Amino acid sequence: GAGYADQVAETIDADVAVIGGGISGLAATVQAAEYGASTVLVEVGGDVGGNGTGTEGMFGVNSDMQKEQGIEITLAEIVAHEIDFFNYRINATFWSDQVERSGDNLNWLVEKGVEFSGVVDDYGGVGQVPTFHWYKGLASESYIPPMKAKAEEYGAQIRTQTRARQLIVDGDGAVTGFYAEQGDGSILQVNARAVILASGGFGSNRDLVEKQGIVLDTVSLTGNPTNIGDGLEMALKAGAFDNRNHTAYLSNACLNGIPTMSAFQVAIDGSGLWVNSEGVRYTNENCGAKAMICASNTVLTQTGSYMVYDQAGIDRLAEKFESMFDLKAELEESLAQGADGLYSVDTVEGLAGAMGIDKAAFAATVEQYNGYCELGEDRSFGKEPELLAAIETGPFYALKHVIMLGTTMGGILVNRDYQAVTAAREAIPGLYAVGTDSCMLYDGTYTIEVPASIGGHNLNSARTAVRHALGKS
Repeated sequence: GAGYADQVAETIDADVAVIGGGISGLAATVQAAEYGASTVLVEVGGDVGGNGTGTEGMFGVNSDMQKEQGIEITLAEIVAHEIDFFNYRINATFWSDQVERSGDNLNWLVEKGVEFSGVVDDYGGVGQVPTFHWYKGLASESYIPPMKAKAEEYGAQIRTQTRARQLIVDGDGAVTGFYAEQGDGSILQVNARAVILASGGFGSNRDLVEKQGIVLDTVSLTGNPTNIGDGLEMALKAGAFDNRNHTAYLSNACLNGIPTMSAFQVAIDGSGLWVNSEGVRYTNENCGAKAMICASNTVLTQTGSYMVYDQAGIDRLAEKFESMFDLKAELEESLAQGADGLYSVDTVEGLAGAMGIDKAAFAATVEQYNGYCELGEDRSFGKEPELLAAIETGPFYALKHVIMLGTTMGGILVNRDYQAVTAAREAIPGLYAVGTDSCMLYDGTYTIEVPASIGGHNLNSARTAVRHALGKS
């Protein structure tokens, strides 16, 4: 960051400056500009949207849509399981604040032109409570364009292809703006009463992800390539506390060799046999039933993981998902193309050879597992009896797990007003962190049991930060 002050080609003065133009950044920009504050948003990408473009809906409790449909949800229904799931390692006040404000937040989006389909459910059965308000299409159609238009209507400046590089901190430790590099290489100085970090986390920064202990050999970083932790690194240099040990990950267990959407479904099926790169079974294969992301958590404990089925198992899967996709046709096509990580062999020994794992260990694993299937009791990991299906009728199949990591959630410690705080829990004047830069709802795992809660957090944190910064709370 040294030397930016000497290179400034342009200066902007604003009440509120937002770094990042995703779901939270746009919400913060619209809210600030609506209050009449001079507002500038900088976005490193060619347009706003970020990871938010692919989202499908928004969290809400007691929204007008829910009331019209007779849906009633209490705070206890939302919070009780989440607190227990995380062994009381989360600050539930962030949940209570979000739930309390979410109905108004969602109604506010409707007022701003965000389009919803009218369907409210539990995310198609994935979640536990009906908090998911489906957009009319994806956010790229229903959220991003109207919110961008509303920000501009209210007079906010939006600068794309502009990457924030360094916060400006005065002698008292207060953040008073930042330097940014524009698309032509020139340096922009933004002076502001409040700087709101909404840069989307660090899920596309290989170095930062690996430093969290995630080995990338079987992990694919699938989020927006601009989410590389700029907000996190700037905040830490300004004195913010590093809260990455509690970061949650939007990560899904997927499979090599078949299309992504099919693989998401098959990868959390609990009826197969899962073995690691040593040919040893290591889990209850129904781990994704508790929360689908638990499947990826489990896979990440190993250096390699495979799902194993015999022909009868593949037949059952094909029937289970026949209304969604043609699994057999997809497998046949992938096998014909020689897809990496997908194997089909007539014998158990031959399958182990194709996978490159120890044949004796794999044979012993299959024998033990088949014994549990015959007994009707999984004495190793306690899998439900109805999911025990022997591996005995060739051809045999193995599909290698791959983890798709879409985004990180959390990293910068904040207070309930979303001010970034120091190790002593003292607020850093002028600095806020919202969206996935600071999410405090989870610890390690994004459960999805409360559907769209991360979207709700993105929206609520943005509006809360702006209100506090402008004295409106």
